[in-house]
Amino acid sequence: MTSSLLPLFLSFLPQAAEPRPLATTISEVTVYGGTASVRRSATVPAGDGLFVVGGLPMTLDPESLRVRLTGGEVVGVETRRRVLAAASDERLAELRARIRALEDELHVLKDEDEVQGLLADHVTRLLKQEERTHQDEVGAGRVNPEAWEANYRFLAQKMKELKDARRELARRKAEKELALADLRGEQGRAAPGAGVPQLDVVLDLVGGGGTLELEYLVSKAGWEPYYDLRAKKDLATVELAYRARIFQHTGEDWSETEVLLSTAQPQRGAQGPEPVAQWLSLNDPRRGAERRAREPEEALGYGGDVDDRAVNASPAMKAVYAAVESEGLSVRYRLPRKETIASRPEPTSVLIGRAELTLTSEHYVVPALDTTVWLRGKAKNTSAWVLLPGRAAVYFGADFVGHAELASVQLAQEFELALGADPGLTVERTKLTDEREKGGVFSSKAALTEGWRVTLENHGAFTNL
Repeated sequence: MTSSLLPLFLSFLPQAAEPRPLATTISEVTVYGGTASVRRSATVPAGDGLFVVGGLPMTLDPESLRVRLTGGEVVGVETRRRVLAAASDERLAELRARIRALEDELHVLKDEDEVQGLLADHVTRLLKQEERTHQDEVGAGRVNPEAWEANYRFLAQKMKELKDARRELARRKAEKELALADLRGEQGRAAPGAGVPQLDVVLDLVGGGGTLELEYLVSKAGWEPYYDLRAKKDLATVELAYRARIFQHTGEDWSETEVLLSTAQPQRGAQGPEPVAQWLSLNDPRRGAERRAREPEEALGYGGDVDDRAVNASPAMKAVYAAVESEGLSVRYRLPRKETIASRPEPTSVLIGRAELTLTSEHYVVPALDTTVWLRGKAKNTSAWVLLPGRAAVYFGADFVGHAELASVQLAQEFELALGADPGLTVERTKLTDEREKGGVFSSKAALTEGWRVTLENHGAFTNL
């Protein structure tokens, strides 16, 4: 009798309400060096209840999840993991095609590397042959220093070019291999029966009838700067093009959203190491304390004012350039229009801005290492943007000079720009004195005396002075 009444009794118990789906859209993304902060927004109907925001990526950090509701309160937040069905056949076919294309590109890079290696071996053999020829000529009394130096300089330059080319090939191979690993991992996750894991966020709301904002950090995202520096052929100015490569493989597309690029580094944390006192002598550390206390603060480097004129002197940029938003310890660049950045291994390039900087030029040479005279320019960062460390493509006039690594350049800070060799200036370094004195009977000291003459000739050096 009792067992027959149990189902009837359970039917009268209150059932847990299923959360209602809540559609959200990505309204803003702030991209850092190795992470990104995503902000979603939605309109919540009036009244209390449970809501679920579904289909969030597994790259989401649950500890970073923050929810705000205007006109109500968020009394509960819970994340749940679920697995979606496997990807479609079309998606799998697309992944296979991209994998084959990357594999073909890697084969081409491998062939190029093998060719460069064979050329490097050939140059090494030529250097050894040149050394034997040099010894034979010296033994026969045929001394030709100019020809020897020209041959060695030519072979050394070829060896340097081959090493630079192989380093560039290694960098490109590493990028392709990383992209290939990501695609193969995505193919494995999208295989039939594998499924795609995603996160749902369940919200317990009281009040409602307002705007809900959901903010969280995702991994597998970031940005890096790269530059075009074009020096005018009269060496008066240099045009700076500031671009960014945004990469994101988070599992969700950022479609038609506001994008900001931040110079902050949240991966480093908010707190640094505390100094630990270490006494490096056996003396009493309290000795001299009174004397140190009387030292002025200026001797310790305190009491200076920060000059913010450089920050406030930035001219207003056109609407096609990123707007600068100072956040105290960091700067954010708000892109001028909404961007769509798909979740994929390849980065997306965007323009931050352009500026024209005044340039002054100078020549430099280190004859003991290389008699080539090089041209370089000096410019001051009068743009509106802090230049982060990155790779720059350098042009002189219409010619591409090469790549250079640009260090961090603050506002109003000077930086150097290499512009290549100037054939209009030649340097000759001639040894005049080479004396060696060995130690005597009562001394083991030896003396070496060298004298050099450096001759500089101007055959029409390029300058703006």
